[in-house]
Formats: sequence, structure tokens, C-alpha cells
Amino acid sequence: MTDQQQRNWFARHKILTGLIAIFILFMVIGAVGSSSKPKGAAKYAATVQNYSVTNPATLRVDVKVHNTGNASGKPSCQITADNGTRAYHGVDRVVRDTDLGTNEWWGFAQNITITNQGAGHISSVTVDCK
Repeated sequence: MTDQQQRNWFARHKILTGLIAIFILFMVIGAVGSSSKPKGAAKYAATVQNYSVTNPATLRVDVKVHNTGNASGKPSCQITADNGTRAYHGVDRVVRDTDLGTNEWWGFAQNITITNQGAGHISSVTVDCK
């Protein structure tokens, strides 16, 4: 056997070996990059359970929030009360200071000040949590 035939296949085919190595490197990088799952997001479904007048200027609102997303989060909920003409209205924001886990519930009550002592005139209360 000649010296050329005794050498390693990879040593005899340097360009092809280099191309194979680059191909394998890209496959490894692609596999590692695609295996990391994207971080989920919290998503909230909130409902007003009840509201009642506590005094002429104050409306008590009971809210229930459900995290329907695939990650924990701290919901920030805006409560809006209105009589339909905006003559009497109130807005407040409540932020939870601890994480609400996936598929967990959170209930809270909030007093909202209504303009012009009009708590008794409120006909609609909505809540939006992000």
C-alpha cells in the first residue's frame, strides 16, 4: 500500500470533511435553538360578580379574575363604572402584588368613587385585566 492509501479518509478528503463538519454544526445549533420553548404569557378572564352602593359617592365592586394563560403573572385590572351618559362615572385600577399562577383564581373587592354623588345612578360596571 502506498502512503496515500494508508492515510485516514478524512485526511484525504479535507474539503468534504470540512463541509460535513459545518453541516453537523448547523444541525446541532438548530436543534439547540428550537428546543428552548418560548415563554408563555398570562391571560386573564375577569368578571364583575356584584356591585352595590355603600354611600352616595361610593360603589363597592366585587371582582373575580381567572388566569387562563400558560404563565404566572400579576394582573392589573381597570374597573369602570358608568350610568350610560357619563354624567356619573368612576374608574379605578387594582394591581395584584403577587403572581397569579396558571389556572388560579383571585377575588377582590374595590370601592370606587363616583362623580357627583351618583353611585345610585350607575347602570354598568366593567373590568378589564391585563
